[in-house]
Amino acid sequence: MPDFAEAGAARVDPRVRRTREALRATVRRMAHDGDLASVTVSEVARRSGINRATVYLHYRDREALLLDAMEEAVGEILEAALRCSRELAATGPDADAPPGHLVRLFAHLADNRPLYRGLLGPHGSPACLDRLRELLAEGWRQQLARDGATVDGLPTGLHAAFLAGALHGVIVEWIAAADPTPPADVARGVWVLLRRPATAVAGRADRPTAHR
Repeated sequence: MPDFAEAGAARVDPRVRRTREALRATVRRMAHDGDLASVTVSEVARRSGINRATVYLHYRDREALLLDAMEEAVGEILEAALRCSRELAATGPDADAPPGHLVRLFAHLADNRPLYRGLLGPHGSPACLDRLRELLAEGWRQQLARDGATVDGLPTGLHAAFLAGALHGVIVEWIAAADPTPPADVARGVWVLLRRPATAVAGRADRPTAHR
């Protein structure tokens, strides 16, 4: 799971862990309540019962605190995404059925929609959005390079960027939707798009053109 913290060896100290967890929990509560705009170092310190100067001993600024607070949330998304990469070559009669982990990912996002909407929605953190996309792209790049997977000579970095941008865009749009598609349905659609982007978008090449 990705680690956004900058404490290094200081994480070993139980007091440091308790302080950081208290701060992360406060940020997550504020994001869950749709209150991310009010996440300032001073306000997080006040709600956590921790001195403001102490917060700066652990985080250089507000964005570093936000990134650390969403570590677990991003880890869930990244793990599912990398598993998708490993299964993209699946074949057989059930190839279009999304893997269980992808369904569980969207179910998890749905169960925690207020939190993810606060972090990744229209009023979320640009730093969190950028970091999620970067981690998805880098994770997929490493996976594709390790597996030797290529698509018509497309550089691995571009392939990874395409996959990362696709999943990132779907998550952001779906999280913000007023009437979201059910998790199982969106997981199936994402899986089909990842496996067969050309046919999924354009349809069969030999399909007759409709005449009006």
